[in-house]
Amino acid sequence: MQKFANLMWDEWITSLPERAVQEAEAESSGIMGSLYPAFSSRNVSLRSSRLWVFRRLRRIWPMTSWSSVIDLATMLRIPREMKGKVALDLPRDLYQAVVDERKNILPGRNAWFWLRGVWGNIGSLYLPKGGQYMIFRSLDKELIEDINNFLLKNNIKVSRRQKNGYNESILRDQDLIVTLLTRFRLYNSSLVLEQRTMIRAMRDRANKLVNCDGANIRKSLEAAQKQIEIARSLKDKGIYEDLPKPLKEMIDLRLKYPSSTLTELGQFVEKPVSKSTVKYRWKKLQLLADQLSNNLKFSNSTPPEIYRGNRM
Repeated sequence: MQKFANLMWDEWITSLPERAVQEAEAESSGIMGSLYPAFSSRNVSLRSSRLWVFRRLRRIWPMTSWSSVIDLATMLRIPREMKGKVALDLPRDLYQAVVDERKNILPGRNAWFWLRGVWGNIGSLYLPKGGQYMIFRSLDKELIEDINNFLLKNNIKVSRRQKNGYNESILRDQDLIVTLLTRFRLYNSSLVLEQRTMIRAMRDRANKLVNCDGANIRKSLEAAQKQIEIARSLKDKGIYEDLPKPLKEMIDLRLKYPSSTLTELGQFVEKPVSKSTVKYRWKKLQLLADQLSNNLKFSNSTPPEIYRGNRM
């Protein structure tokens, strides 16, 4: 997960807007509008523990029309030893102009870049063993409402909840998550995510098949062991010699091939038979063994009921 997160955020930081001014301003508005402001009389301070947010902002700010008003780099305050939150101090009127641009952006074609900026600041992608989900998390209820409305208008199903005082917009569909990453122009990340999902699905299927095969093998071995016990019991009690040839053949083959399947036993007989026929013969032997275990007596002149029948 850590390697994928590094890839995703590196791609988010380094990609360049295609229509420089419009896209850069939309993304800058998304970033600043999702940061938590602390107002003073003339300035506003924006803070975040995500250093990459400010790296991205520094990268695209020179492309915006607002860069002529202020040099963003001079307004950054980075804590000593990179511990704590980075802060960006801006004049209140400039901050308000950038954030208010959201009203003009959301209905238009640049809304995806606004959301890309928001994603970099309050978005997270989780890849647990059981699936994957994407979350936008903020204290700003109105911001999450705008995110939800925009995604729903674009046929991207999201759910919403409140947790620990935060408002969350949650995406759980893998295909929609990939779509969203592609919309953010995180093409490499979306491809890697799809690849991870495919590998995980193949691995899960392989595990299920192995587990299924293992269960079948265990059942087959348990059945074979029980048949061996039946064969030895019938021989020890002197019943073997009185059995019809097909049943004696089953006993001989099972003792000779203790781990073979019923299908294989059916191929070993003098005249090969199907698995169902082998099962039928062992059912007769099982019934006979059960009768003997219940101390039922049979005379040599009157064969047990289990011996009778044309199908062998």
